Amino acid sequence: MVTTSLLSQARRSRPRLYIPILGIVFLLVLGAGFLTRYMVGKVAFLDNLLLKIDFTVPFLDVHLYGPELMNDYLWVIFCLPGTILIFVLTTIMAHRKKAYSFLAALESLSSFIVLLAMVIIILLPKYFKAEYMKIVLEVYKYGRYAFLGIHGLACVFAFFDPWLIASKYREIYKLRRVRLMRSKQYHKDKKTFKKLFARRKYPELCEFLYEPYIDPNSNLKLTPSAIEYLVYSGAEARKTLETIRLTQMARTGQTTGMKVEVAANKAEAKRLLGDQYYVDPKTVPPFLAKYGKKGPVEVTPNTPSKKMLKKMRKAEKKAEKERRKVAHKALKAAKKQGKIRP
Repeated sequence: MVTTSLLSQARRSRPRLYIPILGIVFLLVLGAGFLTRYMVGKVAFLDNLLLKIDFTVPFLDVHLYGPELMNDYLWVIFCLPGTILIFVLTTIMAHRKKAYSFLAALESLSSFIVLLAMVIIILLPKYFKAEYMKIVLEVYKYGRYAFLGIHGLACVFAFFDPWLIASKYREIYKLRRVRLMRSKQYHKDKKTFKKLFARRKYPELCEFLYEPYIDPNSNLKLTPSAIEYLVYSGAEARKTLETIRLTQMARTGQTTGMKVEVAANKAEAKRLLGDQYYVDPKTVPPFLAKYGKKGPVEVTPNTPSKKMLKKMRKAEKKAEKERRKVAHKALKAAKKQGKIRP
């Protein structure tokens, strides 16, 4: 059954339209960075930029020249803006759905390995032995494509994100689909669903989702979830009404009538449950505390205040006076009709 607790957990993970849109845009940025590898000699702006990279790194005695570095190394640098944007998006996705945390970790790890290998190959080759450099070159050779592949995969997940819903939350969207399919005001109900979710009105949202099943004229086949909700919500509604009614009887001085109702309810419960019906004092609603100290229901859990007792006695005296007046009139009328001899 969909509960308020489940809805509160699902709130953060509900589908968002901006995620697939950003996923497509960031994938294009990443793709543009990768394509710079094949644009050398074809795009004047890129060629001029590469020619400006021509200097020797102090202390390391390493000469850097753009056109030579482009084919194997610089295109990875041009991919960095796209990968940074994708990592930010993956972090947002991981905040909403924890399963994406693994993907964000892989992105961080692959970026670190590739950039570290690149720095060693370009700037620090003389500090590593030939056999170690061979390993670093192999790591970089395959790592750069894993680096691109992982970030590209994150964009694919971002595109399908609205449809990737955890199994425990699928019941919510199944109920939403049923509600919208049977709705005469499709767009209004769609907005209502979003509004209730956004404002965290989970009890109202529960009622909204199960409303097609509650309708007596509905021909929908009841699911186990719907049956559970109908039983629970119906029983809660009855309990709330009965609580209000008995409280009102107490407040208006109808103590005898209230006792009769309570006794009848307990007798019915005993008959159906096959045992004496007791109430745990801990479950007594807080508002009853003002009538007396909490304790066993059979002792004095709901003792009225002095002011309330005065009102109740006054009301009972008035009721007794009215009863006697009615009885006296009835007796007088019966005597007149000769039904009772003086």
